[in-house]
Amino acid sequence: MKDLVGVTQTTLLTYAFVVNPATGIGSIQELIARAKKEPGKLNYASAGTAPGSTSTWKAPEERRDMNLTHVPYKGAAPALQAVLAGEPA
Repeated sequence: MKDLVGVTQTTLLTYAFVVNPATGIGSIQELIARAKKEPGKLNYASAGTAPGSTSTWKAPEERRDMNLTHVPYKGAAPALQAVLAGEPA
């Protein structure tokens, strides 16, 4: 790794947090409060187990002392469909 030097940005990714309206959670602050109030009871979907999709929640989860359950899907579209359908529950 000492012989390699980064010369350009190769990707730019934007992540969005989507919550099913039936949860009653309307903001990231409400999500954090619920996760702290009910540790281990909230699940979150991701586009899989690749570092980018799982690390999106891992750092905030650890920094805010939350306990969430990761449910990986085979891509972003199936993950979003599951959230809109009320999964993972």
